[in-house]
Amino acid sequence: QEEYARAAENVASGMHAVADAHPDEKTRRKWHQNADNFMNASPEERDNALKDIGKGLLMIIATPFVLAGLGLYAAGTIVGGVASVLKGIGK
Repeated sequence: QEEYARAAENVASGMHAVADAHPDEKTRRKWHQNADNFMNASPEERDNALKDIGKGLLMIIATPFVLAGLGLYAAGTIVGGVASVLKGIGK
């Protein structure tokens, strides 16, 4: 429970940092409001938000591996097709 509270504080402080760094005043206010809403949310709502953040990070981390796997699969399919053509020519 304490870890979630610390994680929520870190997320909110990160949101405040994003707000402070943004040049547009309207966007800055929106991010500060989002951070305040996040900190004032119920533990269940915060937990759901943190889970969504975790899912997003997982997608960011997994994407290069998926693309590399697709590339290897495509290369293997091409090599298999070339082998079939050469096998057919050799008959």
